[in-house]
Amino acid sequence: MILKVKIPTTVSLTDGSKKVITGDIPNNWFEENQTPKQIKIGNDCHHIGDLAFYNSFNITNEVFIPPNVFSIGKNAFAISYKLPNVIFSEGLTKIGDGAFFLTAIKTLRLPNSIISIGHSSFRSCV
Repeated sequence: MILKVKIPTTVSLTDGSKKVITGDIPNNWFEENQTPKQIKIGNDCHHIGDLAFYNSFNITNEVFIPPNVFSIGKNAFAISYKLPNVIFSEGLTKIGDGAFFLTAIKTLRLPNSIISIGHSSFRSCV
């Protein structure tokens, strides 16, 4: 018998601590005094909420969006101006308004599964 193991989403913070969550990443997951540095999205996350990583200016590593994530909410990574790259997997269908506004993303490769890209999703990428 093979069991499916749930791998949680893990975020390393600049103070060396970690924040872990199973399931979907909720809206406004980070408060202003918490600064994510590295994000590993778990295999049981299907949605990244609105403003989940908003203004996370210390994310300097690329973020991998695994195939289990179907949607990314509004302004989810907006103003994460050091975020250099995002790798999107097949299965992602929706990217919300302003999701990657004001990031350092220079090139994009979007999967064929995309149905909807919100207004200004990649505006002002450096």
